Amino acid sequence: MFYRKIMTIGPMLVFALFSSGGLLSDGHKKDMKIDKSEKMKKRGDYFSVWDRNGDGHLENSEFLGMIRSQQGTPPWKKNPDWTPESQLESRMKKRDLNGDGLLSKEEFMKPVTWRKKK
Repeated sequence: MFYRKIMTIGPMLVFALFSSGGLLSDGHKKDMKIDKSEKMKKRGDYFSVWDRNGDGHLENSEFLGMIRSQQGTPPWKKNPDWTPESQLESRMKKRDLNGDGLLSKEEFMKPVTWRKKK
């Protein structure tokens, strides 16, 4: 009985949400943009916390501290070859756009695309 009601109400509910603009409304799109700007602000704040000497750049030691502090299971526990030092090297290659060995806030804030090697 319950299953039959779900099968009847479910499609009607989805139709109502899409046709009313509930899932794709301008308000929803605006909320998505706010979330992105909030994420960028938090990212900038995160940079400032790890820029210990306040010079506007992350040195290797500061960036390494950031990598080690990230939450979750450290990848090097699952894969011994992926150490914090190896992550530092790969992340610096991707982010250090001018090749000076430091990460400016601008470099840190730019989105990075990570692709798996084939």
